[in-house]
Amino acid sequence: MNMKKLVTVFMIVFTVMASSFAFYFYQVLYTPNILVDGEEQYFAIPSGSSFKEVQELLVEQNVVGNLMAFSLLAKLKSYDESVKPGLYLLQPDMNNSQTINLLRSGSQTPVKLIFSVARLLQDLPGKVEDFVEFDSMRLAALMLQE
Repeated sequence: MNMKKLVTVFMIVFTVMASSFAFYFYQVLYTPNILVDGEEQYFAIPSGSSFKEVQELLVEQNVVGNLMAFSLLAKLKSYDESVKPGLYLLQPDMNNSQTINLLRSGSQTPVKLIFSVARLLQDLPGKVEDFVEFDSMRLAALMLQE
C-alpha cells in the first residue's frame, strides 16, 4: 500500500512538472515578445556582430520583452552561431520563433535610399555613407568602374 501511494505522488508531481514545462515552452515559442508599438520597427545588426552584441542591441533599443526566453530559443535554433548582419523589419506582435527565423534567414528589408544633395557623381559616396553600412571609397570605386 505504501508503494502505491509513492507511485501516485510521483505521477502527480511528474504530471504537474511536465505540464508546467510544456506551458513555459509554449510561451517561449508562441507568445508575442517583440515590443513594437503599433507600427513596424527597423532593427539593424552591424557587420561582425556577435550574438552577445545582438542581445545588447535588443535590450538597448527595448525591442524584446523577455531576453532570457529569446536567448534560450535562439540557442536551440543555433542562431547564436550564425548571426547575419543587416536591417530587419520587425512587425508588431511577433513571437520569438518568428523573430529568430527572420534573423536566421538573413532576409533583410530593402530600404529606399533617396538622395538629392549630390550634384556630381563623385559627391554621392560621401553623402550616402551615413545611411548605409558601406565604405565611401569602396562605393566610389564600384560606381566609377566600367
